[in-house]
Amino acid sequence: MKVTFRIQRYNPEKDAKPYFQDFTLDGLEGTYRVLDALHDIKWKHDGTLTFRRSCAHGMCGSDGMKINGRNTLACSLLLQDIKGIGDGKVVTIEPLPYLPIIKDLVIDTTDFFKKYELVKPYLIVKTPPPEMERYQSNEDAELSYEIPSDGNVRITITDPLGREIRTVQTGFISAGKHSISIDESMLSGGTYFIRINAHGITAFQKFIVIK
Repeated sequence: MKVTFRIQRYNPEKDAKPYFQDFTLDGLEGTYRVLDALHDIKWKHDGTLTFRRSCAHGMCGSDGMKINGRNTLACSLLLQDIKGIGDGKVVTIEPLPYLPIIKDLVIDTTDFFKKYELVKPYLIVKTPPPEMERYQSNEDAELSYEIPSDGNVRITITDPLGREIRTVQTGFISAGKHSISIDESMLSGGTYFIRINAHGITAFQKFIVIK
């Protein structure tokens, strides 16, 4: 399969404004990820192409970008899942919107992480850490979180691939510390993630159910 990738480029040291550059790759399989295509372009066509990636398995979120108008992870999007890909459709790749561009597809996340620290979207315990691991029963699992101001909060449980399994809480929440119980008896044994979305910020917390 031949695919043309239209990538937004921008080098602040020499470019007055962003522009698009096309790269055409041939012989691609449908199970090829967009991240794989970016690697091919960087390693075989243009070593100056700049983007972030880390785990490459849909967990860290470092390769977040705008692909065909949709914010997604390049490592999680297969070519076969892009509508019209087999009909010569161009795949347009841009950096995530609303954040300053450092270079090409790399954005400045400083402001994002400042807000992330204010929201504190992670599990907060009330007791000091033990010498070894902290045990928790499936029945009394509790999630504590804090938001800096009133707003809508949505908390869901997902599997390691990011597929939503269950909604834990959704609605308008007042500022402050909150806690909710998570009934793990409804889950089979395995690895899961709690996804918290508040004030436009999404964060994940991993947890394991042992049965």
